[in-house]
Amino acid sequence: MTRRHFAAVRQAVLAPVLPVLLVVVWYLASRDSTPSSAYPYPAAIVRSGLRLLTDGELLQALATSLIRVLLGFGIALGLGLGLSLLMGRLRVVREMFDPLIESVRPIAPIALVPLAILWLGTGNASAVSIIAYAAFFPIVLNVTAAVRDLDPSLVDVARTFGVSELTILRQVVLPGVLPGVVVGARLGMGLGWASVIAAELAVGSDVSASVGIGQLMLTFYQYDADPNPIVVCMIAVGLLGFALDMLMRQTGRALAPWHR
Repeated sequence: MTRRHFAAVRQAVLAPVLPVLLVVVWYLASRDSTPSSAYPYPAAIVRSGLRLLTDGELLQALATSLIRVLLGFGIALGLGLGLSLLMGRLRVVREMFDPLIESVRPIAPIALVPLAILWLGTGNASAVSIIAYAAFFPIVLNVTAAVRDLDPSLVDVARTFGVSELTILRQVVLPGVLPGVVVGARLGMGLGWASVIAAELAVGSDVSASVGIGQLMLTFYQYDADPNPIVVCMIAVGLLGFALDMLMRQTGRALAPWHR
């Protein structure tokens, strides 16, 4: 077994140790306590999870939320890449947009929920716009930094050979900034998925829209007052977010295998 394979096996063995230990401690601590509707219990969470999986409600909600996140992420990636290349290559564009971006970036996505409802109504458009907002800024910041850090001698050599600016952009700049694009896309996807609960608060009153994981959690809170299915939804969000991050990592390694 090579060192790389040994490290992979060790990581696979050690990764679940802490979560399992926390669950065991939680179970032992709650075993002798009196069940209460205000607090989740491991056994009740397992029963709720099995019920939600059996009737397909959880998987359908996750699929709906995932589609919204992918749409919002796609919009953020397209806009972010275009603006980042301009900001990184043209100083005047960077001086125009950088103060605006740095002023808007600290505003949390959940603060946009009222405006999204006013402008776009209750529906998928509001949720997608909030997710796109959350994913946009890490993409812009990382890709702009990667463009500015690109070795200028690479561009100068291409110009010396009479290469057009479009070819330089396609064959020199884009491959050079690809690691930054991968990092920005990974962070953007993570923030987009983390904001899906807040985004779906804007969809809650639209009965014509498909129910996402955020709406499902809100339903359990408003009508059932049962924390156990809410915790099931939280666990599902965390696991799917972890899977998306692993997918982004593998995609980055495939697109930029020279980058460590």
